[in-house]
Amino acid sequence: MKFKKKVLVCIMSSLIALGCTSCSAENSSNISVMVNGNAVTFDQQPIMVNDRTLVPLRAIFEALGATVDWNGDTQTVTSTRDNVTVSLTIGSEVMTKNGISYALDVPAQLVGERTLVPVRAIAEAFGSAVDWNGETQTVIINDNAEQGEKPTIAELNHTYTTQYGTVNAVNSPQFAFDYSDNWTITTNEVTKGAQSNGISENFILTNNRGVTINYINFGKIGGRGKSIVQYEVSKVADSQFTAGYMELDDGRVLDLSAEWGNFIVGEIKAVGEYDMKTGDLMPIDNKTSYAVIPQSYVGTHEATGLTGYYEEFVTEYGNYLLYAEAPDGVFTEEEKQEVIQILSSFRRISENL
Repeated sequence: MKFKKKVLVCIMSSLIALGCTSCSAENSSNISVMVNGNAVTFDQQPIMVNDRTLVPLRAIFEALGATVDWNGDTQTVTSTRDNVTVSLTIGSEVMTKNGISYALDVPAQLVGERTLVPVRAIAEAFGSAVDWNGETQTVIINDNAEQGEKPTIAELNHTYTTQYGTVNAVNSPQFAFDYSDNWTITTNEVTKGAQSNGISENFILTNNRGVTINYINFGKIGGRGKSIVQYEVSKVADSQFTAGYMELDDGRVLDLSAEWGNFIVGEIKAVGEYDMKTGDLMPIDNKTSYAVIPQSYVGTHEATGLTGYYEEFVTEYGNYLLYAEAPDGVFTEEEKQEVIQILSSFRRISENL
């Protein structure tokens, strides 16, 4: 009996020792982080989750020269450096950069009393290069901003102002938007005379890959096409555009901002096309466009052909649309960022509307 007790005590002691060793391995870490050759000091050690390194948020943001703003109600951290703003929410697998959503391999999470964030995603969002040294378990960050280099962002140094009212000497809403040297004017057409049908004004910018930014002012357009496409619309950025006011025929003034609310740059993804024989929705991959639209348009839409697209995404007070599309339906990240910049600059410059 005494022998069994001794064996039991030995087994229990061994298990406790093994358990403590396991706990120590989970709660300690040899991971280090270097930013431009300087070690970052953390008040809580970085951890590895699903092969991704997470670090305390305040220390890494400050090491990168970014501000830190914590919202305890939403458990969201927002950080800004120069013209880049990054936002993460605890438990969410989405990070936003300048209003654009990006998927995370591992979400931000609470460990003890600290919020830990994925270091690679954060550093790359601010334009830094990130490497991993497996032998020394070191995250190596080379931060361009620290070295005096800034991420390349196109300067919007040209402005187009819509011309229909000027060309026809009539009271017509006038808009403007900015663009960079990366774009060439390939279409600039204004119809003279009153138009109830067809296109009144069409202005198209094209880059060297064939991506286009299109401003169109139109009346009734025929040729809807035969295919019905389903679109999913989401917000990617705010827009400068405000609807303003419109004077009605009876002299009353309508506040269109109250009617339509805020405008946004919307990402419009074609997700499916209906089979006209069976009625089944057939999936579509890699077909995205962007447009300036009311925020209320976020959600699911259906349209028939290009004309249907125009009519679906304009507002009822006027057939004006600024949108961007790629020849293969896919934008590079640089094209996407610049297109969003340009569309965000769309604004009303006339008093009426």
